[in-house]
Amino acid sequence: MKKVLKASWFPSLILVIVFMVWNGIGTKGFYSLSSFRYFLNIFVPLACIAIGVTVTVICGGIDLSTGALVCVVNCSFIVMQEHGIGLVPAMLLSLLIAIAVGVLNGFFVAIVRINPLLVTYAMQTICTGLALWILPNAGGQGSEGFTKWYSYGTLAGIPTSLVFFVLVPLLIWYAIKRTPMGSWLYATGKDEKKAFESGINTTAVQFSAYVFSACMTGWAALAFSGNIVGGDPKAGLSFTMNAIAATVVGGTALSGGEGDPIGGVLGALFVELAIYAVLGAKVSTYVEELSNGLIVLLGVVGMMTYGVLKNRKRRRTV
Repeated sequence: MKKVLKASWFPSLILVIVFMVWNGIGTKGFYSLSSFRYFLNIFVPLACIAIGVTVTVICGGIDLSTGALVCVVNCSFIVMQEHGIGLVPAMLLSLLIAIAVGVLNGFFVAIVRINPLLVTYAMQTICTGLALWILPNAGGQGSEGFTKWYSYGTLAGIPTSLVFFVLVPLLIWYAIKRTPMGSWLYATGKDEKKAFESGINTTAVQFSAYVFSACMTGWAALAFSGNIVGGDPKAGLSFTMNAIAATVVGGTALSGGEGDPIGGVLGALFVELAIYAVLGAKVSTYVEELSNGLIVLLGVVGMMTYGVLKNRKRRRTV
């Protein structure tokens, strides 16, 4: 219990509980089986992306290409199936596209040493154009079986969307964390120069972080495809800032070296719950967008303030 209370993501857990109660009271039928399952299916892609982005931020970087990459993978996945490529080959090829983007991000950030903001922003623009080239207008339809599996399937009573697109990525991360790579990621994010001087191959560590982030984004894009039942070259763009907000709300320091992907998942849950709370209030579209932004902003500012106070207290006790 003490570990939970001291965890960087504990405040985000409190936020999630508050907004779960809020939605239960203010959103009619929120806890009905069909409504809650629908909510989970929407939440899952953002959670998966947030896991990858959190690892990148822990390593001292940032990834602004995630939303556009979702669009590229989504459009590619749907178009491949419409051209007769089977479900599994289409999934693998789509994931390879995502990994290729991660390799390019990692190459320019870790090896060429260009600022990650510039690299990933440029990659976002490239991916946006690529998605529009692959599928100029929203449309198409993927495998009906995959959509049903994603939307309604269960494994030991747990929704398959949650198991394969959130729990499995978290297990992969915790497996990595138990290896030397896990400590290298935190050390590189904390102080890259000291990490390098201690013998850590910081270039390889940073490169791996961007590949991991892209892989998680590609995996999330497949979930997104199952959710929207088609392709859309623009629908995934909002994931970029939502994933970064989820990462910060989840207790990950933007300065690097601190955080946990489970916090990113909780942050994603908070973001989606905040959106649902505003939708449940049935306000106008303009007020809805403003309210969503303000709630998420307050969550981000609150978590950043908490992080600053926590660090000050830590310095005083040292």
